[in-house]
Amino acid sequence: MTKLKAFSSLYQVRLASALPPTRSRRFASRRCRGSKRSDLSDYTRESCSSSLGSLIGLLATSCKKIAWEVDQAPLALATTTGSGSGSGTGTSVRNASGDEQKELDLVANALIMEALASHPSCALAASEEEDTAVELNTEYASPSSSEAAGETFSVVFDPLDGSRNIECNIPTGTIFGIYPSEGSGGVMRRGTDLVAAGYVLYSSSCLLVLTVGKGTHGFTLDRSTGDFVLTHPNMEIPSRGQIYSVNDARYFDWPKGLQSYIDCIRKGEGQNPKQYSARYVCSLVADVHRTLLYGGVAMNPRSHLRLLYEANPMAFIVEQAGGKGTDGKRPLRSIEPEKLHQKLPVFLGSGEDIDELLSYEDVQQISSKTYNM
Repeated sequence: MTKLKAFSSLYQVRLASALPPTRSRRFASRRCRGSKRSDLSDYTRESCSSSLGSLIGLLATSCKKIAWEVDQAPLALATTTGSGSGSGTGTSVRNASGDEQKELDLVANALIMEALASHPSCALAASEEEDTAVELNTEYASPSSSEAAGETFSVVFDPLDGSRNIECNIPTGTIFGIYPSEGSGGVMRRGTDLVAAGYVLYSSSCLLVLTVGKGTHGFTLDRSTGDFVLTHPNMEIPSRGQIYSVNDARYFDWPKGLQSYIDCIRKGEGQNPKQYSARYVCSLVADVHRTLLYGGVAMNPRSHLRLLYEANPMAFIVEQAGGKGTDGKRPLRSIEPEKLHQKLPVFLGSGEDIDELLSYEDVQQISSKTYNM
């Protein structure tokens, strides 16, 4: 934690507010005066309980800080090493899922954990970067934390999805899901129990996409004021798209059913007579966000994505926008988790595209001929 705090301390003032200098804030205040717009706090105040709304707000604030860290990482590295290359690296440690942890994975994880520990309604958190779920009133508790009165929540999250892309400035993101703490099982629960889920896309703009079970809505960060402004209300995924997103360099490792499906839609011989295009970022947040806007299907047919931290929250978001999520056999949110870091195939997208995909039946990649899974 000492190393992480040292890394973050370079931007302590900016992290406190995630806003540009005061002069810019005064200008923004004048520019926005008299205009009426809805922001994240307005939405949560009308759509969920105050405790859930404040927890979502805290996560959003953490993501503003992560956005700043992602943006500044090459400069920080250049300051300490004289080179801006290799940003996000600096560790050979692997997490409980077996993935290499980048420096910013750890920074993002610490920022979210520390924020959640300050919220009295957050009792438990599980992160892709932690070996076990964390009881927040013990290891990560702040001195000011107190026992929550009333409803409490458990949070699951992937602090920095797509971190391997940081060095080449390709979009990354944060994914989170929120469960009520009532009942047994902690975070080891089906996705149908989620009360909220969201992702934040760090790209040309910083966008928070959120559902609390009342549709899916997008909020863009106004960097001049620090507000997440409602820019994409009531997002609806097209019933069918014309884009598929998958690493089809692995085509020859796929089962026959998946190969046949991809062959048909590429040729325009599927249920949609138009030929599909391939678009693949290798960042789940980026690929799902594009699919949410334009339709189609985003997939990883091998057991690579995590049920708790990635699949369930993303499925909730996509379903609330009118789409579907499956592991190739079962709806994702119906699956009872067996392990904290359980991995599985994931297919997310337009309802008609997912139905067509499933009609080929054999779409899960079980074995690998050319690379280690």
